[in-house]
Amino acid sequence: MKKNKFRRCLRALCVLIPVLLTHCSDPRKPTVENFSTALERFLKDENFCISAGGKIPHVELVAARWPWWRALVDAGLLKEESVIENVDVKSDSFMARSQGTLKVAVKRYDFTERGQSISHAASWGDSTEFCFGSYTPENVQAKTPPMKTPFGFDVVRVAYTKRLIDVPQWFIEAKEKLFLVNPKIKDSYESALNGDKASLELAQGKKGWVTPKDAKTMLTE
Repeated sequence: MKKNKFRRCLRALCVLIPVLLTHCSDPRKPTVENFSTALERFLKDENFCISAGGKIPHVELVAARWPWWRALVDAGLLKEESVIENVDVKSDSFMARSQGTLKVAVKRYDFTERGQSISHAASWGDSTEFCFGSYTPENVQAKTPPMKTPFGFDVVRVAYTKRLIDVPQWFIEAKEKLFLVNPKIKDSYESALNGDKASLELAQGKKGWVTPKDAKTMLTE
């Protein structure tokens, strides 16, 4: 008799536990864990980027700019070649008083394998960026209570800190030279490493909370 009662209790628990777990982990609830999941999805393609200073491959005539390119060479992102170029001085303002073609010593820069693998076209201008690392959301909290929209789903604004992680070893070794030539990168890097404050509006989809980036597909799924 006791065995039968024990078996019935065991079967009841086997049925109840999954239900309880499902209820506790409901992805549509307005919880920090669910907001964090949405933010992780939002940040997964975001990286820390530094500008190459021009489009690669690149020929640099201005010697004052060579230290930055040299720092990128030392970081293993570019390879450098000293060449003599024929320059039409009529189209170059710094030699506008001259006429004809001059032979000028220039530096030619191209990608290394490492540089090629992390290069991207910059979102501004005709330039190249090198992007690496990833961001993780921390200190996530709701700034507003969930509010119903005219479309029938809830929205909430959350505040969070996005912190840079997964910084590659090559950058850790090269960063001091890069910072020396371009101090602005140091400020941006240290800020990202310590965590930049941000906020974002999330919407409650049918399967969980979503960001503006994935709202079109996930609100209707």
